Amino acid sequence: MSLLKRKASFLISKLGSSFFLLSLVLILSFVFYRISIRFEYVNLDDTLLVKYRLPYIFNPANIINSFKSNVMYLSDSTAFYYRPVLTISFILDALIFKDNFWGYHLTNILLHLVSVVLFYRLMLRLRVEKYVCFFLTLVFALHPVLMQTVVWVPGRNDSLLFIFLISALFYFLGYLESSSLKDFIFFVFFTFLAVFVKETAIMFLPVLFLFIFLVRRDKKAFKRSLPLLGVFFLMFALWYLMATSFSDKQGSYWSYLTSTNWVDAIPKTIIPGYLIYLGKIFYPFDLSVFPIVDLRDANIFPGIVAFIFLIFSFLFFVREDKKKVFIFGLLWFFILLFPTFINLMPGEPNIIYEHRLYLPIVGLLISFSQIEFVKKFISNSKVAFFLSLIIALVFFYGNRRHIFNFRDSLSFWESAYSTSSKHFVTEVGLSGVYLSQGDVDKAEPVFKKLDEIKPNTIISHLGYASLFYHKGEYEKSLQELDEVLKINPKLPRAMQYIASIKEHQGKYDEAEKYYLEAVEIDDKNVDLLMSLVSFYVKRGKIDKAKEVYKKVQDMGISF
Repeated sequence: MSLLKRKASFLISKLGSSFFLLSLVLILSFVFYRISIRFEYVNLDDTLLVKYRLPYIFNPANIINSFKSNVMYLSDSTAFYYRPVLTISFILDALIFKDNFWGYHLTNILLHLVSVVLFYRLMLRLRVEKYVCFFLTLVFALHPVLMQTVVWVPGRNDSLLFIFLISALFYFLGYLESSSLKDFIFFVFFTFLAVFVKETAIMFLPVLFLFIFLVRRDKKAFKRSLPLLGVFFLMFALWYLMATSFSDKQGSYWSYLTSTNWVDAIPKTIIPGYLIYLGKIFYPFDLSVFPIVDLRDANIFPGIVAFIFLIFSFLFFVREDKKKVFIFGLLWFFILLFPTFINLMPGEPNIIYEHRLYLPIVGLLISFSQIEFVKKFISNSKVAFFLSLIIALVFFYGNRRHIFNFRDSLSFWESAYSTSSKHFVTEVGLSGVYLSQGDVDKAEPVFKKLDEIKPNTIISHLGYASLFYHKGEYEKSLQELDEVLKINPKLPRAMQYIASIKEHQGKYDEAEKYYLEAVEIDDKNVDLLMSLVSFYVKRGKIDKAKEVYKKVQDMGISF
């Protein structure tokens, strides 16, 4: 009998070990997300980052060249983003998986699993009780609001940022304790990767300050941290110097910080945005692939309830010696989420993608771990396992409803249009999918909706031009493009459209004229350059085709 008791005790101890608990979360996470391996392109950034960029990312030499170009060189409108480490991640994928998109999805899942391990380690480092760690790690690993980071390939931007910044935090803490050269070097290394994967990494600098004053509360630690904090700032300064050198629109990206009317944005965008995010964390059943802040339709009630719960918990259920840690967690959440409210499309509803919660939500979970009734309740192993089972089932159900919105472009844009039709991008995206599938009848009412939202604008005229082009009504398409050029006489996309129509009409001299004018304005647009190469090849002008193609090769691209 005593032997059976010893074996039972041994088994229970093993089941309660950190290794077993973490392994269980990792297994559930992989089961949770494995279906996304079969998903296709959704035509939101993934085509610009991978599909249309395959000739670039196939070339390992472009690992270095990535530091000399925008992350999405094919589109002039996306030239704001200078994120070379993100590009390098796709180059490494291409070396292994070639053009097999399932491999890029697999990488996203693996990055998430690494993040889960780091989150668990962070909770333990903050001296959170083991079973509370297990429960919160399960929440982080399976939470539906973070799903976009995992199943949408460009979402890896945030999982990479998480991995690099949390790793940097570990070495930051190590340096505060030992001042070792190893900790310093690795802190610099991970800080470099974080800043060059996503510029919002700079927001982690005040988080480090707050950690010292609210969690560590050690003046000597502050003095010891100054070289690290200085290095962090210098890394960002280096990033900014390179970004402004190699990214044509980087300056205008930062001008939005000063040009935004923050007094107006606080009540209309920022406060509702935070409440929407909070609501989705506590009630993850109102999710969207393309969420926007629209006060007319915004469901902020769950967020208000969540905020009241946090305030009530702070006042009555957080020990006095843990209140500063609770505040630190909340500030982590609010500070790291703030950049999402910089609207790069002034005048349009702000897009508040759910993947941007991936790093900020850690702060909220840190605060949650300091609530006494939560700690006492979940510290019991049986309660922890039971609640984890309930959470896993609820999240599985929530994710199953939402995950298939990412399986292909049609599912994605139909979902985006159903939840956020007031933003013109959803009309542009859905109509583009319909046209690519040859379904002009479905595309036409979407274009009409686009014209209602953006009447007599470049967007609406380009939309109708595309519709008429696919219907073969070239003269109507040209009329729309003429309206576009009246608004912006130097728009390469309109000129490329006109050139293509003239080519179809057999007016080759006019087609060449418009192609060349477009190239003169945007000589780094690979799609445009390759259209001109194709035009010259069809016309038998091989020497000219080679000349244009040489410009493409000079950018590190070979078809």
